[in-house]
Amino acid sequence: MKLITKAKQIRAKLRNRLLRMKMWTLGIDRMGSVAVSHRFPKLINEGSMQIGDGFFSRAPIIAAQLITAPGGRLKLGAHATLNEGVIIASTDLIEIGEHVKIGDFTTIHDSDYHPIDSVSAIRVSPIRIGRNVWIGRNVTILPGVEIRDNSVIGAGAVVMRSVPKDTVATGNPARPVARNLTFLPGFIRC
Repeated sequence: MKLITKAKQIRAKLRNRLLRMKMWTLGIDRMGSVAVSHRFPKLINEGSMQIGDGFFSRAPIIAAQLITAPGGRLKLGAHATLNEGVIIASTDLIEIGEHVKIGDFTTIHDSDYHPIDSVSAIRVSPIRIGRNVWIGRNVTILPGVEIRDNSVIGAGAVVMRSVPKDTVATGNPARPVARNLTFLPGFIRC
């Protein structure tokens, strides 16, 4: 039994070293310790990526995707967690704070990629997600949004406007359903 456990630990260390080498070859600007459960995230880096210490990706079936276009910047804070099927694509700037948890199949794009009509410009606007934020499953976050510290975004929400700190927002479009959440000093989402 101990031998099987030791073999699993060795395999996990090798997988994480392989991921770090893969990230290094893709030109990740800054990267702390990384842990992956099951599938490696798919990385397409034509801009700038910074991945904080304690990054964790859990993807039993569909890998998360981290994408930067030329000139795009992606900054993941320490202890950020991405679940299965998450897509984060930056053409300008996406900043994600420390201890942020992102649920399965969430998409975060800072560009519309095409105009709505023949006279509109392509909308590109930075996205900022604060510290200790919990984003539920199947959430869509659109360009120009800021989600402040300690907020919660409910499953299936479409976030089109900024969300204040200590707020629960849900729905399509996402609207605050609870404000002024209370947190003890030092509270961190697990």
